[in-house]
Amino acid sequence: MWQTIFKSFREDPRDVRTAPLHGAGKWFFVYTEADRLYVVGGRTHQPSCCISGRRNLNENECDVLLELYHRRKAGQMISQEARARTQNQVYWYGIFAALEL
Repeated sequence: MWQTIFKSFREDPRDVRTAPLHGAGKWFFVYTEADRLYVVGGRTHQPSCCISGRRNLNENECDVLLELYHRRKAGQMISQEARARTQNQVYWYGIFAALEL
C-alpha cells in the first residue's frame, strides 16, 4: 500500500482534505522528497491545516493506520489506539480517503 500512496503523490503532489467523521475538514499538502512522504499546510485550498514545519509520514505506520481507518469507517471507536500510534493519524485518514482506499 505504501508504494501506491508514495507513487500517487510523487507523480501528483497535491492538497488533500482531512476526513473527519463530522464537518468538512481542513486542507493539507502532500508531497514526496527523496524516499519520504511529507505533509504541510494546504497550498491552494482553505481552510488550511495549521502545521508547524513539515511532517514526515512514516512508512511503518501505513498498514496499521489503514486498518484503523477501515475500523473507524465501520463505526468502531479507535481514536485512543490511533493517537497511541502516531500524532499524524488525521493526515493518514485524509490520504486514505483521497485515494479511496
